[in-house]
Amino acid sequence: MGEGPETTDHLTLSEMALITYSTAHLMPKDKTRFYYALKGRDGRSGMLKRTGAVFLAKSVLLVPRQHEEDVRGFLGFWKCGHTVRRALVSPAEVISHAG
Repeated sequence: MGEGPETTDHLTLSEMALITYSTAHLMPKDKTRFYYALKGRDGRSGMLKRTGAVFLAKSVLLVPRQHEEDVRGFLGFWKCGHTVRRALVSPAEVISHAG
């Protein structure tokens, strides 16, 4: 997979990183701080906004490939174990989950 969008049968796909992580080691107050840093206190700032990442489900992020290292660094700062998988995703699918 390359760095840019790929085209398959008139469908444009973007390479994304599907990142799963664990916050099990965090104390409740630190878990709250982690989620504020991730999502922002207002729901519109934080790591997700800065990187264009999408919170798909609890402990699952879909991250644009160019921001993968930023998110991995963020998770490393919080000492969150994580796994990264690559995926080709239609931008329309990402937008429909970003709401």
